[in-house]
Amino acid sequence: ILLGVLLVYTQPQKDLIPLLQDKYMENGNGEKTDKEIIAESLKETIVEDLKQTVTQRPNYLGEDVNKKLWSLKATKAIQSGEMADGFTDLFNVVANTLSVKDSKVDYIADKGRFISAENKVILKDNVIIKSESLILKTDNLEYDLVDAYAESPTPVDIKADFGNIIADSMKSFDNADRLVLTGNVRAKLYDTKK
Repeated sequence: ILLGVLLVYTQPQKDLIPLLQDKYMENGNGEKTDKEIIAESLKETIVEDLKQTVTQRPNYLGEDVNKKLWSLKATKAIQSGEMADGFTDLFNVVANTLSVKDSKVDYIADKGRFISAENKVILKDNVIIKSESLILKTDNLEYDLVDAYAESPTPVDIKADFGNIIADSMKSFDNADRLVLTGNVRAKLYDTKK
């Protein structure tokens, strides 16, 4: 794993004192002390530790309830907070796993958020689920890596050998072995026996 590090150079405080003295000069007969100048210059400053780590080409691995291995990859990840209770924003996401019937399943999206404490990834923007038998497209998908369960509250468009299906939302069980479509489901089915 490569780790991108951002280095910020900060000037030592003693070098800043002469610069700050001009701005915070006392109107009376003398100059303020170094501590007074620093305290006054930082008076309305907010300091926040974001605890972020940027990683190039991260790769997460695990196993779901069906003893199928999964991997989650991205071109870049920005981790916020601690790994145990934080989240990681992902870019150009690809998750690979196997269904219960051992079919390869890929989950692809432009963006994602990996919540490590829950082993869950939320995929957004150009979300695609590819399996040997279908391609499903949607805008938003929540995927539980351990339970092999995915849910999309946004419209889905499914293309398969047997036809096209459109629905308002979808639930996927056992890594796309079983799909439940809800809300205004429309289908155009083909005769596959020709």
